[in-house]
Amino acid sequence: MYYIKIIRFEGNFFTVFELHKLKNSKINYNKIQGFSTSEVYFGKYLWKCNSIVIYTETKKTIEILSNYNSSYKKFEQELKKRKIKYYGFEEYNTGWHFREYKFNEK
Repeated sequence: MYYIKIIRFEGNFFTVFELHKLKNSKINYNKIQGFSTSEVYFGKYLWKCNSIVIYTETKKTIEILSNYNSSYKKFEQELKKRKIKYYGFEEYNTGWHFREYKFNEK
């Protein structure tokens, strides 16, 4: 449930509904610093899925996982179409309880 996010596209904005928080976040594409692609491992490398990590100007980080979001490919295409800066591939790096992201300081 933690990873399930619903993305809705609305012109110059997109909305991310986080099921585990019951919260909507509305983000303007112009307020995105960049994005990276990555992989997330579950268990001791039992299985993995692809992810997109969004970095906003307000230092917020949003991660969208391919296995938990039917809009994953469309979202990646939308970011590329809008020429959002691509930071590259980000190796999987986890903290004690929460993931640590490589490009938070850019």
